[in-house]
Amino acid sequence: MRCSILLGLLACSPTASSQDSQPIAAGTDVDKSVPPAHVEAVRKAQTLGYLLQQQDRAVWVSTDTLVEKGIAASHPEGTGWLASQQDAEGNQWVVAYTEGSGSEQVSFVDALVTLSTDPPTVQLHLNEPGRELNDYDRFLVQYRDMVLKSDKWLRCAQNYNHSVGIEIVDGKRQFVVKLLPGRTDVNIFPLGGFHEFRFFPFEKDRKSEHFSQTKSCLAIDTSKSNPVAFVVSHLTSPTPTQFHVFMSLSYDKPIYVTTVENELMWQVEAGRISIMKADPGAAANE
Repeated sequence: MRCSILLGLLACSPTASSQDSQPIAAGTDVDKSVPPAHVEAVRKAQTLGYLLQQQDRAVWVSTDTLVEKGIAASHPEGTGWLASQQDAEGNQWVVAYTEGSGSEQVSFVDALVTLSTDPPTVQLHLNEPGRELNDYDRFLVQYRDMVLKSDKWLRCAQNYNHSVGIEIVDGKRQFVVKLLPGRTDVNIFPLGGFHEFRFFPFEKDRKSEHFSQTKSCLAIDTSKSNPVAFVVSHLTSPTPTQFHVFMSLSYDKPIYVTTVENELMWQVEAGRISIMKADPGAAANE
């Protein structure tokens, strides 16, 4: 695992390890073991979790490049990043690194990251002066900064990585901020403290929603033993979520999930969700 302190924030590689099986591509079909009532939720979790992991990779790859080239050190007042997907498979991203204050923030460098090559490639475009953000990016920066500064969510790590984006639901734009606990120790695997915030600036009846993956902080220390999989009881949804998918890909380990609401046992491995055929053993409560 590699971590870089940048912009007062933390960009960490999940773990620099290869996948034994091919991760799913965005939109891949759902395993036949999944009950029909849960197919669409599982499909969405697989797609979003895969893309979240790809975005996270793009950010740490580009962050490493900025640190190596000394660009990060010359922008100590940086405020974070905005990563935008450029292709359907999530193999190409543009990561814009921001600085400034409030609505006047600009991008001081844009990084085009291609993850389909080995190793991934990064093309940098230095913005001198800084590139102005468009109106939607200003919304994203506003919500990103507001959430990161808030103390009203379960914080399970000293540093957090973030993902921001726009989803169009029923023809209306929703601004989405996701928070991922940063890893600073190769032996510690956070299983709690993942969050998704949704903001609705174009709707009158609602302003925001917050989904917390867990109700408590949970992390597995593998310094004395290295389990082949992680086992959890999940309390906050009837199916595994995008964050379970993200963890299975980033940690390169299966996640066995018991959803308490319906007492189903799930396996999340290499980004694929399926129903388990046997009890994996004792679970840690989320």
